[in-house]
Formats: sequence, structure tokens, C-alpha cells
Amino acid sequence: MSRIYRLGFALGLLLFVPSTFLGEEPGQSMPYWVSPSGTAAWQNARSDTPLAGAACCSLATANANAVAGETVYLRGGTYVTSLKPVHSGTAENRIVFQGYGGEVPLFTVNEAGGRWAVKLQGVSYIKIDGLSSINSGAFFFIGYGSCYNEIANCTFDRSSGDYQLGFITDWNSAHSAKAGTRHNWLHHNTFSRYGAIDYVRGQDLGSIRISNNYDDTTSHNTFEDNVFFYGGHDCIDIGGQCNVVRNNVFHNEGAYFKDLTKSFGNVPSSGYFGNRNILLSNSGDSPGTAYHTLIEGNRIGYAGTPPDDDGSNGIENAGCHTLVRYNDIFGNGGMGYYSKMQPKGGENTSLKSGSWGRVYHNTIYHGGYGDASIYGHQFKHGVCIWSYSTFDNWPTNVVVKNNIVYDNYQEWRVGTSNILPQVTYANNFNMNPGFANPDMTDKSSLSLPDLSLTAGSACIDAGAPLTQASGSGTSSTKLVVFDALLFQDGTWGSVLTHGVTHFPDSIAIGSVTNIARIVSIDYPTKTITLAAPATWADKDGIWLISNSSGKTVLIGTAPDLGAHEFDKR
Repeated sequence: MSRIYRLGFALGLLLFVPSTFLGEEPGQSMPYWVSPSGTAAWQNARSDTPLAGAACCSLATANANAVAGETVYLRGGTYVTSLKPVHSGTAENRIVFQGYGGEVPLFTVNEAGGRWAVKLQGVSYIKIDGLSSINSGAFFFIGYGSCYNEIANCTFDRSSGDYQLGFITDWNSAHSAKAGTRHNWLHHNTFSRYGAIDYVRGQDLGSIRISNNYDDTTSHNTFEDNVFFYGGHDCIDIGGQCNVVRNNVFHNEGAYFKDLTKSFGNVPSSGYFGNRNILLSNSGDSPGTAYHTLIEGNRIGYAGTPPDDDGSNGIENAGCHTLVRYNDIFGNGGMGYYSKMQPKGGENTSLKSGSWGRVYHNTIYHGGYGDASIYGHQFKHGVCIWSYSTFDNWPTNVVVKNNIVYDNYQEWRVGTSNILPQVTYANNFNMNPGFANPDMTDKSSLSLPDLSLTAGSACIDAGAPLTQASGSGTSSTKLVVFDALLFQDGTWGSVLTHGVTHFPDSIAIGSVTNIARIVSIDYPTKTITLAAPATWADKDGIWLISNSSGKTVLIGTAPDLGAHEFDKR
């Protein structure tokens, strides 16, 4: 995972230290300067040479005045009000708020100061770069039609308040939907120690959340190359449509919130709680809020003991059409991957949560060995697809294929016999695959365990085709397949990433040398449009060649099992 930041603890606080001073974006005008002690008027805070102290303007002045094409540099020091611009940039000329050089603009924002360290409300084309927040009421808010914004290279550590510590939503405080909040990009940030326990209700709190409810039209947001840890109820709760969570590190072990009363449903032997890492939500009045979600290339480890329920899972999925691939999922106390149904008010619904999941080429390792106190109602499987006996006709149409599911307490489970025929569990490997370094001693490590394969592994070139062609084609760009839900066409996630870090899948048809790039997918008709004409026979096998990062995932005669392709060249 590429990283352009360093993480360090100073006096017990996690601070961001930029590796370089990035400078102005192309086309940006003479910058403005802000400091915590700034008193200058807006027009006097503009300079090609750095300003400091009172010669800068205040953050409030910058919030009120910065417009498209302007760069605002924040000097080091402590800020007690939200970064909350009132104007939008444009696609060609964004507004940039950036920490200056190696200095740390540190936000400690309480309720009086606006609660959120960063609040983007009804504004678009804003870039926030190189800030830190320690113990603010909440981390960030992007909502009410805020689109095409970027938060990068920032540290958000600890919080003093709300359940949603980072929030992307359409909804306002009156709970009425506003214009869509879309195409925001959060990358190379750290989100840490934002979980808490409500000792009155015995519940765990904390989440970074996309979308607030079933009719929240939030969509096409991307989280990539971030680090999430100690998130309470979950590290991230995904709702909305066409969101991407890729190449991040998650860990939520029992190490941060302590059980002081021993009065909750679970009593961890360590005295500390954790919980699930990734939750795909079906909040509000209807399940299936999360739809068309890509979870790819993440490291997802050490989900710990929850205080009040059966969390402790790497991925807990109540969304619809979730594409889960090339993730390392390891050391989670409960289940590694969990698809679940969740009925609307105890009744059936046409939108079946947990359904249409495609879970392939992941490595799911050493799960289900959590604290004993969670096992009265907690499963401990590498993979589980679950329904309640009273409504046991979903999740439906779930495919789990070409994964390594090794050294879990139990390999896999399906909730009822009625949904078993609706689950394809095929070509998954449950023996020792020969990992490079499975050491899980350091739970904060960004690189261990190293679950890549070593020479001689039985998993090399053992991957089966993901699907087949339905009918032949000669010099055609229209490919009909048996299962189109396995792929994405490069349109998910923030448009800011398209062609930069996010690309359409490329596939091989019939042979690994017959490669085609996907242009678009019509899921109802199972039709894939290719970038160039290709030829294939009926029932030719189809493999993925490169994923959404543009990374080659097939080298040799067939793909390897699990999340990592051994380079045989």
C-alpha cells in the first residue's frame, strides 16, 4: 500500500507529519495565510512568502472569504473552530485548505466551536490537505449536496461526542433529504480512537458513516489508502450506492474502550472492548441501504469483543450486491465475512439485505478465536451467510469462490437449509497455503501478517474461472455472461479517482491471453460492453485480469487462490 505520510505518537497524541510540502495546485493564485492568532483582513493575508501569527487572517475569515481557485495555508497551532468554507470551488479551480510545510494545524473543536473539525455543508470542489484533529466533538461532516470534495493526508484522532464521528449524508437536521452528496474522495488519512461506551444504555458508540437512511441518495464516494482503528461499534458503516472502500487498513481489537462496570452482556477477559470493522448498513425503514459497494484490497483484522451484541466481524454485510475481493481478513474474534438478512420491522421485503454478494479471491485467516464471553450468540466461522428461521428465503444468490479460508475456528456456515441452495461456495482452500509470514503479534502493523504466497504453494494457478460466456461472439464488443455481478466498470466511487486511482476491470475470455477491458455493464441483462472487439466461444471461462486499482491479478496460466498473486515471471 503506497503511503505519503508518516504516523507518529507525540505525547500520546497521533499527529500527521507531511513528508513533503506539496505546494499550490496548478492554476492556483497567490495563497492566503491563516494562523490561530491571525487578525489580518482577508486582502492583507495574501502573500507569495509565508506569513505568520497576527499577520495571517483567522480561520473564520478564511471560511467566509475563500473562493474558487484560491489556496489557503494553515500555519501550525491549535484551532478551536470548524474548518467550514461557505463558498464552492469549481472542477477547474478548487478551493484548497492545506497545512503548511511540516507544521501541524491541530483542531480541537468542541460544541461551541462547531463540533466537527471539518464541515462541508452544501459546498463542492473543496480540498482539505494535511490537517490534524485531536479530541474534537467529531471528525468530519460532508453533506446536504456537498460533492467532489477531497480530504487527504489528515489525522483524526479521538473524539468527544457523537455516534457518527465522520458522516457523509444528504440529510439535514430536520431529517429531510437534500440534493445528493456524491463523488467525495477521502484518502491517506488516519481515523483512530473514536469509539466509546454509553455506560447508561450499555451500548458501544462510534462510526464513520456513509448515508443516513434508505432514502438518502448519497452515492459514489471513495475511501482509499486510509488507516482506521478503534472505531467502537464499527470502523466504517457503508450505506448508499456505488461507494468504494479500497486499500485501507482496519483493526478494531479490544484495546481502547475499557469495561469499568462489568455490567454489559459481554465481559472480555482483557477488560477492553472492540467490535466489527466494516458494516454494510440497512438502517432506517428499509433494508438494503448499501447497494453496489466495492470492498477491495483492504487489510481487515482483529475485530474484538463487543459490549452488547454479536459483532466482532471483519465484514458484516447487510447490503445488496457487494463486491468483496482481494482483501486480507484475519484474526477477527467472530466471523471473517458475514452476509446477513435483516427484515423490515420483522416483515419480508422485496429488497433482500445481504443478497447478491460476490466474495472472491480473499484470504480469510484465523478467525473465530475471540473472547469466550461472546460465544453465547456469536458464530465463529471464516464465512457465514445467515438468515433467521422465521424469514429464511434470503440472503439470496451469494457466491463465495476462489478464497483461502484457512485456520478459522470453523470454515463456513449457512443459516438455514432453505437458503443453502442459493449460496455458491466453490473452489475455496482450507489447508495451509504457505504464507510468507503469518505473524499477528503486532496488531497495529501495516504489513503483518504477510499473507502472500510462497513458491510451491498449492494455491498457485489453482483459481477457477469466475463465470462463463453465455453464447459465442466473433469480433464483438457485447459479451453476455452467466454472472455479470462479479465485475465493475470503473464508474463506482468518486469521479475524482476515475482514471487516476480507479479503473474498469479487465477480463480474460477463454484463455488468459484473450484480454478485454470493460467499458460498461448492464447487470439486468448480464451484458458487458468491451472496449475493443473480441472473439470467444460459448461457455468460455472468464477470469479477472486487472482490478479497480489497475493492478494485475492474474500472472501465469490461471489466477492464484486468495488475495495475492504470486509473481511467477
